[in-house]
This record gives sequence, C-alpha cells and structure tokens, in this order.
Amino acid sequence: MTERLPRGACDCHAHVFGPAARFPYAEPRSYTPDDAPLDAYLAHLDRLGCERGVLVQPSALLWAVATLRSAL
Repeated sequence: MTERLPRGACDCHAHVFGPAARFPYAEPRSYTPDDAPLDAYLAHLDRLGCERGVLVQPSALLWAVATLRSAL
C-alpha cells in the first residue's frame, strides 16, 4: 500500500498473540496462531497510517486475558 489512510483512521479489530511460552493458548482450541506481538501490531498501524486500533480477545485464548492486559 503506497497511500496512507485518512487522518484519524482506526483499525477496528485486531488480536495480539504470544509469546506462547509466556501466554499459553487455551485447550481445546480450533486454531493455533503464530506469535503476533504488540510491537509488530503497532508497527503495522504506523505503516498503514492508522492512529488508533481496537484489540479484541481471540478465541484461541478463551478467557485467559493476560495477553490482552499486557498489551494494554
């Protein structure tokens, strides 16, 4: 993408994962994601020109919210 998003753009749904050794995934789960740390997500937002983002609890972690808390 060569153009930046409009000022005030917001990514309205994203997940952060891992590291799996620190934040284990739920059992059972329907998928096992690769690590997707907060710093990589923030860099992605910067590349796109997004000023804000909304992190959502992924089903692979069920009710274990430690990854989300750590990101916030």
